[in-house]
Formats: sequence, structure tokens, C-alpha cells
Amino acid sequence: MRLRDGKISGPHWRHAGIHIVHLLKQGVTRRSRWDLSLPDQIWRDFRCNPHHLQRKWHVSALCAYGLFSAMSPFSEADEADEETVLWPCLMRTAVVNLVKSTGGDTIANANLAKLASADWPAVRRQLRQLKPHVVICGGAATYQIAAVRLLREGVKVSDAERRGWFCWGARCVFVKVVHPQRSDYEASYQAVCGAVGKAMAEKRLTRWWHRLERRAAKDISLPAQHPREHKRG
Repeated sequence: MRLRDGKISGPHWRHAGIHIVHLLKQGVTRRSRWDLSLPDQIWRDFRCNPHHLQRKWHVSALCAYGLFSAMSPFSEADEADEETVLWPCLMRTAVVNLVKSTGGDTIANANLAKLASADWPAVRRQLRQLKPHVVICGGAATYQIAAVRLLREGVKVSDAERRGWFCWGARCVFVKVVHPQRSDYEASYQAVCGAVGKAMAEKRLTRWWHRLERRAAKDISLPAQHPREHKRG
């Protein structure tokens, strides 16, 4: 079965200020949970229990909160309410998977590059359409594939591996973190905020980034509401 991924919520994405994409390996399950698109599945999880985020989405939401809140201390993010703060932060992001098929076993990193090559044109189109400011790569293998495909030059790829982040185009930063299903909350939070801060300073984009932060902070508690529940007009 093919996985439909992308923006979790169009209205939240438009209000985000900072556009964040979570780049993951694959949506995998042996059960038929993926009869809906990934965004719809996340919404269904929210309706079932708005007070509890699954581990991988909790990490993703924390990292998003850090960028939306001008990289506030982790202690502040760790105390944020899930229903009124973290869920809305997650809803303002997008999720893109390297492999679009579902229904099998978890992909071993050794096989990921081969399997992801078939879907890479679709992934690249998604990234170009979404125009993210930050892409958080869940796992070293996912990050390496993105670096090899987008940077191409061996020296640049090696440099990206060493630093744990690289820039794609003028204003998009890719960051490497441990896969959110296995990561330490604080380590991932610090890795994302630290890498983005270093990238903005190195590329002399700090003033531009601060403008984005001010826009993002205005709507940080936008209610979690399904797009179909927004009133028209």
C-alpha cells in the first residue's frame, strides 16, 4: 500500500511562520492502520487521546516547539502541555517518508538507500513544493541519503556528516537527529536548536531567522483543529 504523507494541517502550516518537515524512513505496519493518509492518522490519534502523544510524535513536537519559541530552554519545552501546546506545534509541520510503501517489516539501514531510490523523485518534489526552512532527519541513514542526493559532491557530503547539518539552497537547513522512536528528548531538542543556530550564524541569516521566529511565536498556541473543521470564509 502506498503512503500518503505531507502537511499535517494546511491551516496550521500557513500560520506556522517557520516551515518544518520531519523526514523519516517509512510508515510501516502489519495491520491496516494506514487505510488513511498519514496526516489523517495523526489527527485520529489526537482525537483518541489529546493528552498523550506517541513517542516519535512527542519528540517531533518538542523539536518544533523549540524552533517556534525562539529556541527556549528545554526545561520550558518539557513542561509544555501536550493538548494545548505540543499538539498544535506538531500540526504546524509536515511529515515526509523516504519510502512510500507500507505493510512490511521495518527497513534495515543497509537496505534503505536501495529502497528509497525509487521514491526519491517524489520526495524531492515534495520538498520543493513545501519549501521548508528546516528539515529534521530522523536517523543517521535518513540524513545521509538526503545529503548524498542533495549535495552530490563528496567533500560537501563528508562535511555534512561531520557537522550534523547542511544547507540546501539559500535558506533551508537539514539537521541530523536520532530517530524519534529511540531518541532522548533533550538530546534531540538541543541538536535541532543548536544546529539551526549554527547554520544561521554561518550563513549570516540570523536577522532573517529572527523575523521568522517573531512570526512563528504569534500563533504558537493555535488550537489543534482538523482542516475540515475550520469554518469556510
